Amino acid sequence: MTSIISLIGPPGSGKGTYGAMLASRLFNASFISVGDVLREQAVTNEQLSRIMKSGELVDDGIVNQAVIHSLNNRSDKNVIILDGYPRNKSQTQLLQTWPHELQMSAAFKYMFRVLYVLKRYLAEESV
Repeated sequence: MTSIISLIGPPGSGKGTYGAMLASRLFNASFISVGDVLREQAVTNEQLSRIMKSGELVDDGIVNQAVIHSLNNRSDKNVIILDGYPRNKSQTQLLQTWPHELQMSAAFKYMFRVLYVLKRYLAEESV
């Protein structure tokens, strides 16, 4: 079974940086940046491309489908770390409808203490 961990916090809080570092140090782990996934899909999806270029928020339905697609493509991983998902109540409610194997294992709201613990863990792993 895959463990799914979500890192939640404001832009620039280190979710992407530390999420990617953590995934690189865990066995058979993958890091998903929802923003990167959406940018990749915008290359072939004109509607999504227009929304993103306009600066508007992308509809939850589109975001949810992008995340589900990315999770399904990584179902062979032991750990999947999500950067910034879910962001709102609607996205959180979707989590409850996912198949059991895609249920969230843990969510961390980025605050100083979590960032400190991740920095310590990553520093110890690189020694």
